[in-house]
Amino acid sequence: MKLFEAPIALDVGASFQAKIWNRFAVIIQSGAYPHMNPKHNGRLLVLDLDALPARHVVGTLEGIGSARQLCICDGIAYITAREDGLFVVDLRSPQTPTILAHYNTLEYATGIAVAKGIAVVSLRQYGLELIDVRDPAKPKYISVVRTGEAQSVCMDGHFLYAGVWGTKELVIVDVLDAANPRIAARAALDGRGDGLIVRDGICYAATGHHARVPKGANEADYHGFGNGLELFDVRDPYHPLHCSTLKFPRYYGLTFDMWDVKLAGDLALISNTRNGIYAVNVKDPFHPVLLDCLRLPVSGETGNEPITGFDFAGNVLILSGGDRDSWFVPLAQTLPAQYRSQAQIEIPHPPQALSMRAILGTCPPWKAALPGTFVRMAQAVEEKLYCACDSSGVLVLHRKSLEVLAEIPTQGAAFALAVRGEYLYVAEGTAGFCTYRLDGEKFEQTARYSPWGRSVMDLQFSGDGKMVLLQVASNGVAALDVQNPSAPSLLWTDVGFVGLFYGRHFPSHGLGENCFFAVNCEGCFAASPDGKTRQLAKPLPVGPGSGLEVWRNRLLAVRTDAYCMMDPDADGMSDPEWRPLQGIAGKPRIFGNLLVATERAEGKIALCRMHADGSISVETILETTASPDLACITDDAIYLPGGRQGLLILEGNNVS
Repeated sequence: MKLFEAPIALDVGASFQAKIWNRFAVIIQSGAYPHMNPKHNGRLLVLDLDALPARHVVGTLEGIGSARQLCICDGIAYITAREDGLFVVDLRSPQTPTILAHYNTLEYATGIAVAKGIAVVSLRQYGLELIDVRDPAKPKYISVVRTGEAQSVCMDGHFLYAGVWGTKELVIVDVLDAANPRIAARAALDGRGDGLIVRDGICYAATGHHARVPKGANEADYHGFGNGLELFDVRDPYHPLHCSTLKFPRYYGLTFDMWDVKLAGDLALISNTRNGIYAVNVKDPFHPVLLDCLRLPVSGETGNEPITGFDFAGNVLILSGGDRDSWFVPLAQTLPAQYRSQAQIEIPHPPQALSMRAILGTCPPWKAALPGTFVRMAQAVEEKLYCACDSSGVLVLHRKSLEVLAEIPTQGAAFALAVRGEYLYVAEGTAGFCTYRLDGEKFEQTARYSPWGRSVMDLQFSGDGKMVLLQVASNGVAALDVQNPSAPSLLWTDVGFVGLFYGRHFPSHGLGENCFFAVNCEGCFAASPDGKTRQLAKPLPVGPGSGLEVWRNRLLAVRTDAYCMMDPDADGMSDPEWRPLQGIAGKPRIFGNLLVATERAEGKIALCRMHADGSISVETILETTASPDLACITDDAIYLPGGRQGLLILEGNNVS
């Protein structure tokens, strides 16, 4: 069967996803990579579908950050933007698309599904976040469910279906009580999970990258064999049954790792990045039949242009190309109407309740503050507590009474902060890096720096306080000279690491003139004012359950159930010795001999003791519904930013 005609470039540039809405093609372009898209920080284009393949742009909107996925519901576009969260855009006047709201998700916003006034965002590493969008201009947090590394999500009835990347799974979530979602089932996929859809009790899951490796087999033999389509009988979502698997050619590419599936009658269309797009007859779920395949033209030395997203209607197919362009593909026949999900989810009130329990040891006395506020970071300065509170700016609290003493509005969302002397330094996301001069309860903005127009997510001061290192978007850093806090100057930048910053991969401070950071694929680095980034250790596994901290002029690295110590002054790269330690994971912070490691993806907090010989012992492990970020530790309390569940306080830690 011949379905796909020759593709025609639209000459709009590289994009991540396209949707057909009414008589328009809506295309989103990421601003994450300045070397790829130097002219904008994320852009939405509205094209006249009737004019295609002629390039007739009807409307344009810029400033949607690291745009990744797109869903349109009732004329409102919901755009996930990785570290930049969720953008809600009004398309009802296509010539003038307008941002209605910008909602910062708990972690990197990747996938999106919207129906019945609920938006569900897949959070890369942290699972699924449910958001009330009955009023699209005022999104409200409902709950989070920890599925693992969810790339995409779809709805069917009162169930959510997530394609989980890291563990190669289909994860099914029951949201009959959306404030307290629960995992109904997990089913193994023979490849990394991503796009999926459910119709009439059958789940169609697109997979990619590497197949599962049987015990004792050679991993290299399964490298790149995960590409395909898998079908499951989910008429009983608590007991999914595998129906069939259809494999596509062997392929692996590191940069683009997304695949999707859509249905039209008995036909499924499946995109598989550089492998192309496939048409499959799925009338018999036990015997899917491959009908046709289309690959985009070769793009430079990297192979065929990768398909990062697609949509179709009638006899028109739109493909998003991640390297070069978006594409118009005429179809040899008119397709049945595309199937849309059928959700039946009730919006709860109130949202997910805050809880804390000990899974090892005894839970210390605890309380909560700032309910309903998105708390990201805290720093204690004498009797004051400075809290970075996302869109609420910086709130200054009295440490004992927790009374709000001052509110410092920020231009962008407050992601991280540092107080040094009379100055407050804030990483403000899309608004860049800002300094404020403090005078009692008063404040004055003194400087602002925006690196390439990209989001500033975190900051770290060198040991001598002369340099600040910024995390820029998800894979860049910038160093500033802040000896004059009112006029910081750029020292150097570095962008385009192979890996990502998964949350906080800075220690609390540097040593001497240096700062330190870790990137998940490339390892741990020391950064100096002269622009030299020196790799300290061979590539380390520094994912979401990993972090760095400085301890007695050494660098402590933590990963799930292990830790190691590194000498930052050693010549050349080290091969650190990892010490196993059950229960430790996440982002460490140290005060005296107390180490607190927070693991946001699982909602776990480990209270540990540091010993003189550099060993660590775990004393207490807590589990919470909150998303605990870096601990702020004082001599009488531990302050834990809890994400959208406010500020958590553990009292009476008696640090010696």
